[in-house]
Amino acid sequence: MSTYAALVTLAIGFGKVAWASNVAAPTTTTTGTAEVPSQHAVPAAATRPVFGPRETARVRPERWAYSVGVFNPLTLNVGRGLEIQTHPLLFLVAPNVIIRVPHIPMPGATPTDQRWGLTGEYGLSIPTIGMRLLEGTLFPAWENNQGHIGWAIVPRAGAVASRAGGALPGQTAVISARVDLAIGLPMSTTDAQPLDAPQPLNLWFDPVLSRYRARVGLLWDSSLGCRWRVRAYGDLYVHGVQRTIHLPAGMDNLTTRLGAGLDVGFGSHLQRRLTFGVAWWNSYQHAIDPTTWRAERSNDVWPTLDFVWEH
Repeated sequence: MSTYAALVTLAIGFGKVAWASNVAAPTTTTTGTAEVPSQHAVPAAATRPVFGPRETARVRPERWAYSVGVFNPLTLNVGRGLEIQTHPLLFLVAPNVIIRVPHIPMPGATPTDQRWGLTGEYGLSIPTIGMRLLEGTLFPAWENNQGHIGWAIVPRAGAVASRAGGALPGQTAVISARVDLAIGLPMSTTDAQPLDAPQPLNLWFDPVLSRYRARVGLLWDSSLGCRWRVRAYGDLYVHGVQRTIHLPAGMDNLTTRLGAGLDVGFGSHLQRRLTFGVAWWNSYQHAIDPTTWRAERSNDVWPTLDFVWEH
């Protein structure tokens, strides 16, 4: 090979290396005394781990990605943009499953993703086994076959719409609106009556004991830094009412919930989170004022605490 050809080959090699380095790494150009990022620079916010909100319309795009808590449901991506959701602690005594289908996807991982999304939620549960195990506690302990809890299935359908307030939905404030309806379909006769227990126990069984349960809710979830998120939410439930000897308190088929909480992330990739907060319930539980003998609504305040694993 001639000396000229060798020099040409060497120059081409150096040119390829320089071009590859310019594409792979962010560079800056200087204008006066200020440095201006080049068109190949990657935003710093897009490279750090995303500590995103919960209970939104976003369906994670990675297949087999999951999140599960002690009380929060197991959510598993099974591919093709579908998620399956279930409560593992309840599954053996009350089989339950919800399929989440993104009608308007909201990935929320890069600045070019959708800032809003819409996801449908379609599920089915069979609470009969768990209800029978609670005979003698929440439900009467019938003797001599004087009563029994019949079989029932509860189909459920709903939707959640979310809107992110910034370029990166996982790192900014997100507002979500949710609606859903669950209807109890009896498969056999039952003697079970609506409960007078504190909320949310009544709501869990309302589709079976009072025919249906509908919900309209609003959730606000915002970032407080790379490891903290704050959330506030409110829900209005409408359910059936079975009249008893107690006088109705007015709007006795309505239940409301207001709550707030904090999430804190752990780990180098923020794949574990501790959630804590408080929830206030207002409902009609057939309470009677002992002085006026008038029916009144009840208030229940509960702390919320959970530990959630994500992958």
